[in-house]
Amino acid sequence: MKLRGEGDIFGQAQSGIPQFKLGDIINNYNIFTTAQKESKILVHQNPELVGEEYDFLKLLMEYDD
Repeated sequence: MKLRGEGDIFGQAQSGIPQFKLGDIINNYNIFTTAQKESKILVHQNPELVGEEYDFLKLLMEYDD
């Protein structure tokens, strides 16, 4: 991946520069895997994201749509 680039994680490109820059998947792999695990736990425990503490997260998710 270091030589080819990460590609488009959400699309079909298998190499190259992604259109967005969320983080460096090579150097921040542990952060990505931890975030994935924690988000799965959160959605399993609270699928509707009920509570004021989730208002900003829901706003971000709506913006992404």
